[in-house]
Amino acid sequence: MVAVAITVPIALRRSYPMLVGTGVPVLATFDHAVWDAQSIGYPIATFFALYALAVWTARRQFIAGSALVALAAFGSSALTNGSLIDTVPWAFVTTAVMILVRRIVGDRERRAELAERERDVSAREAVLKERSRIARELHDVIAHNVSMMVV
Repeated sequence: MVAVAITVPIALRRSYPMLVGTGVPVLATFDHAVWDAQSIGYPIATFFALYALAVWTARRQFIAGSALVALAAFGSSALTNGSLIDTVPWAFVTTAVMILVRRIVGDRERRAELAERERDVSAREAVLKERSRIARELHDVIAHNVSMMVV
């Protein structure tokens, strides 16, 4: 039942990134601590959820979600009387990777927005150049016709 609760929300990660990004890792952490679950689905679901938390949330939600995931790791370590030697590196590396992914994806999105704006500006400039060319041609044609009428 917990496996379903951990893997099914991944389908909703775009709609509810904060809920899925914190809920799935917290459930997976406590499931692993309490029942020592050994499934390939848990880490994959956790990675997807952490990616959703890192990329599709606002800054405050990201900070709060990252803190909640780290606290869940420390809580599960305390729950199982485990050592912090395993938990601290996991929490640190997870947080560092999430920050790095957030930064890389954010930079990519900013570059895409900048390219789109530049494309729009160049399209407007092309329209203005075409209008100017048409206006020059009309002026030349009208001037030629008027001079022909005068002659």
